[in-house]
Amino acid sequence: TVKSSALIEAAELAASIAGSETGICHIQNGLGNFETVSRIFPAHLVVSGMTITGYEIVRPGEIGITVYGGPGKIGCMPLVNDRFGQVANRQARQLAEFLNATPLVFEYSEDIQSFLWAKLLYNCCLNPLGALLRVPYGKLLDSQCLSIMRSVLDEAFALADAMNVSLFWPGPDAYFEHLIGTLIPATAGHEPSMLADLNRSRPTEIDAMNGYIVARSEELGLEAPVNRILTNLIKASLALQPKKT
Repeated sequence: TVKSSALIEAAELAASIAGSETGICHIQNGLGNFETVSRIFPAHLVVSGMTITGYEIVRPGEIGITVYGGPGKIGCMPLVNDRFGQVANRQARQLAEFLNATPLVFEYSEDIQSFLWAKLLYNCCLNPLGALLRVPYGKLLDSQCLSIMRSVLDEAFALADAMNVSLFWPGPDAYFEHLIGTLIPATAGHEPSMLADLNRSRPTEIDAMNGYIVARSEELGLEAPVNRILTNLIKASLALQPKKT
């Protein structure tokens, strides 16, 4: 698991030491990561994962957990299920069982795509806004950000509908209530990873989050103006950060 911005480099490095039938599991924020890894590894060897865990670097060699949202999920994307079925899913199940023998807790899911989309919705609403305003997620409930989040969700749900993606909520209204009533209060003190990236002048994961919504919407003839603005503002903010030497 690496940041989505470092995924190509990491996958190429893994491929250089992998055997012809070595599987790989990627766990990143956002979407589009499966497609990236599948350009380097055969699709039937690629397992996708999702975890809702927040980390912070306490000091070199020590990482603290700031948020734990329960067991992670591991499974195969629809493209893999459609083409390779049981063979690919057996690999995902075995990996979940292996990880559960360690302090890491993961569950096998036959619908990993919906879990990845669920985390995408959360990140698209909170990560860029928290980074731009430099506040933890809880502060976004006390600001003028709610209407922005709602527009982000409208665009994301429109894209999911156009892509025939099944989500856990019937529409943006239901998810919005879940977000402000449950998710944000549970992670109110968490600062966005995107803010940490900006503070360190490092590439962010915006292209795999709001940028993904923008790019895929364009491909399908949809508009995503609010996600586009957030994407551009994060990129502009990074460009204005002092370069680290």
